[in-house]
Amino acid sequence: MNNQLKSFFVAATRQNDGKTMTSLGLFNAICKRFKSVAYMKPVGQQYLVVDDKKVDKDAVLFQHVYDLKDDFSHMSPIAVPKGFTQDYIDQPDNEKARKVLQDSHAQLIKDKDFLVVEGTGHAGVGSVFDLSNAAVAKLLRLKVILVSLGGIGRSIDELMLNKAVFDLHGVEVLGVIINKIQQDKYEKISSYVRKGLKRQGIDVLGCIPFVPMLTNPTIETIFEKLDGDVLSSKVGFNNRVEKCLIGDMVPHDALSQLEPNTLFIVPANREGLVMAALCGNLLDSEVVYYVSGIVFTCGKVLHERILELVKRTHIPMLLVEEDSFTKFDASVDLAIRLGVDPKNANEMIRGVVSLPHGTGKSLKLLAIVSPEKEEEAKKAGADFVGLDEYIDKIKNGWVDVDVIVTMPSIMPKLGALGKVLGPRGLMPNPKTGTVTVDIGKAIKDIKGGKIDFKVDKTGIVHASVGKVSFTADKIKDNANELINTIVKLKPSSSKGTYVKSISMSSTMSPGISIETNVE
Repeated sequence: MNNQLKSFFVAATRQNDGKTMTSLGLFNAICKRFKSVAYMKPVGQQYLVVDDKKVDKDAVLFQHVYDLKDDFSHMSPIAVPKGFTQDYIDQPDNEKARKVLQDSHAQLIKDKDFLVVEGTGHAGVGSVFDLSNAAVAKLLRLKVILVSLGGIGRSIDELMLNKAVFDLHGVEVLGVIINKIQQDKYEKISSYVRKGLKRQGIDVLGCIPFVPMLTNPTIETIFEKLDGDVLSSKVGFNNRVEKCLIGDMVPHDALSQLEPNTLFIVPANREGLVMAALCGNLLDSEVVYYVSGIVFTCGKVLHERILELVKRTHIPMLLVEEDSFTKFDASVDLAIRLGVDPKNANEMIRGVVSLPHGTGKSLKLLAIVSPEKEEEAKKAGADFVGLDEYIDKIKNGWVDVDVIVTMPSIMPKLGALGKVLGPRGLMPNPKTGTVTVDIGKAIKDIKGGKIDFKVDKTGIVHASVGKVSFTADKIKDNANELINTIVKLKPSSSKGTYVKSISMSSTMSPGISIETNVE
């Protein structure tokens, strides 16, 4: 073993604290100071299959970002497959696993100056198969850096709880990094956290503010995924994308919908739209550019004079063969006109339905729940789970979710968020099943294709029943399920024809009338 080797183990106090992003940043800083640096994820619970081997996704990420040459079998020696926990409880024996970790560690540190080892979650994760983060850190004789979410009371409590577990295993905690501190509270939180932890004898190694732009993809990332022909230089490839706008409107409407950092998706023959889109870039020199990039569809290029004008703005441009909608797998929508008067409370049609084949959309779901419900929400598939920290984030403008689920006891805390969540249709509601004590079931239902619908002021119910990529049978099944549910909700006060018409369309396309015999 290299006596000059330096190393540490990165752990977190819980899920979504930003441990991996922090590790990426630390790794980058270390690479500037040391010639040969390695990365290891001893035990991974989310893996990818690379060359028929299970490799932790973070090990793949580090290999890709830093072009690491070490073998994946050493960088990610243990990837926990489904069913592993039950098998281990039936036949507990971790001597083989311990030896694998030690051998991989020994291989990685050969001729290395520094080794960054990333754990999986908090100190106790992996205890069920005797390979908790604390146990692994002890096995590899590593000191620990703890990452915690920005806050004061709760952060300090969780840090002390995790430190107690490491202390129990005889593992030294080098210090802590406080991550994702709301920018308007940065000075206050960083000051009090430092004071509070100093009393406990813990060093604060750093405080990192929460920067929303880091959650937005760059033009370069999107262009790589679309795999089209780049029509511009790479100037602007680091532009962030906060919104996508499909050019299917008149120029006047486009101007009202364009916002800073928009990706504009438009056919090249809609030159009026392109010129309208350039207004923010050409005229507002002191504001954030409105258009981050343009994707031209249908394989057609702009007229050379207009193309030259766009190039002067340094807006990145990409050409793809597909049309504006098929490239992005458009939604299939139903518009069902009902013979009701929405002004009459008895005829305000509203409900939920579980589509048998789902919507085809990947929904980002936030569960705002009490601590004892967090594990249930995570297991059910929630993308974000927490309480006060997410309430604070929403107050500061964060709404990067599609659905919010919560508990009746938490609703009073959400009242102050009405102005933020209400206009976006994100406020939880018992009628849509997003306020419930059965958090796990609600999350599974929504992820599985449960949608809510409501008649608008003109008497029409709008709802998505799938994607263009769905088979005809799947769209038919979903549409029938929605229509039958609406029919069952017919109010007794509704006279005459209840379902007046049904129209089906894909996103931004003309509608097709569907015959109906429903009265």
